[in-house]
Amino acid sequence: MTTDETLYRGSIKAGWYTAQLGSGLVVSPEALTLKVPGRAFTLRREHFRGTRRTARLGIFKRGVVLEHDQPDLPAPLVVYPSCGVDELQATLAARGWAAAA
Repeated sequence: MTTDETLYRGSIKAGWYTAQLGSGLVVSPEALTLKVPGRAFTLRREHFRGTRRTARLGIFKRGVVLEHDQPDLPAPLVVYPSCGVDELQATLAARGWAAAA
């Protein structure tokens, strides 16, 4: 990772693929990369369409859906950050990744 990248640990859902251990989201100026053991899903900026909040199990599992139109990536792309949804969305906004309400 470089100094302009930020890693958020948490669980990931990419289409039917779900991972919890060793997973995270790397936020960089050029791309959002969902990293899971043995695999990575990279969403390029030009295909990013916004974010929306999601919740599973009520208040216990809150996440951010990364909306996109990148044909080589599954949908949905969901990050359940261990730091919390607000912190992740604040970083996305600060890095120029427009976050929808």
